[in-house]
Amino acid sequence: MLIALGIWKKQQHLRIGAIVLFSGTLLKLFFYDLRDMGTISRTIVFVTLGILLLIISFLCNKYKHIIWNDSIVNEGSH
Repeated sequence: MLIALGIWKKQQHLRIGAIVLFSGTLLKLFFYDLRDMGTISRTIVFVTLGILLLIISFLCNKYKHIIWNDSIVNEGSH
């Protein structure tokens, strides 16, 4: 949700914060949560994660002109 908000509001710090938060959540998932899950639960988690990553990839590719233009504008103003 933060990535979509960052794209919509054209704010790079929201997008970066969302990526950092998502990365931390993935690390916790792999190293802590999956340890005690059964096979079916792990399969459901990985399928859901795959769908989520596909959605994020789609959004980044669809709005890459907004993302890159925002980054260039912010770098040029410093």
